[in-house]
Amino acid sequence: MADISLPLAKAGKRVSGLVLLMFGIAAFLLIFLLIPAGTVIYVAFTEKGTGALTLLNFVDFFSNDLFKRSFVNSLYVSIMSVIWASLFALPLAVITTALNSAARC
Repeated sequence: MADISLPLAKAGKRVSGLVLLMFGIAAFLLIFLLIPAGTVIYVAFTEKGTGALTLLNFVDFFSNDLFKRSFVNSLYVSIMSVIWASLFALPLAVITTALNSAARC
């Protein structure tokens, strides 16, 4: 693999392109995954208006029948998605591996 490097003005050293790619991926994950997930968790455990820590949001969630049914529905859809994706992906992976092995011989 060719080494792609960019000059650094201050340090006089060169930075590998793979290092830049790594920092780009880390920044992307931070911005679009960790910060939103952290915000959701923070809002779930704080009281609206005061910001005090509370579990009242979860009590309200599980006391409402519509929310409970929605939660169970979401679990059902996610579990069935995993099952169906696995049923398709596993045989395809086995076939691909078998074809690659046969092509090398």
